[in-house]
Amino acid sequence: MKQSTFTVLLMLLLSSASYAEIQLNATMLSLPCTGCHGSEGKSQRAIPSLNVMSREQIYRAMKSFKNDQRHATLMNRIAKGYSDSELRLIADYFGVKP
Repeated sequence: MKQSTFTVLLMLLLSSASYAEIQLNATMLSLPCTGCHGSEGKSQRAIPSLNVMSREQIYRAMKSFKNDQRHATLMNRIAKGYSDSELRLIADYFGVKP
């Protein structure tokens, strides 16, 4: 399937999903992050807090981990387990809202 066809289908799928379904997915996808980054992204340790970063900062960081452009102990392996659209949902969940 061509990338553009996939993108159009994904956009149609996301636009047909209810806001509640999208929020539920974002919440479920973000739960594993809270183990290290703290509940609601507020870290109590040396691990960065996510709740002070913009959505775009979180997304770019996760993409960098996923593509091995940024190195960390675990994040490279974790990020590879998510699709780009899932990374966007996670970034939207934790990122600073405008």
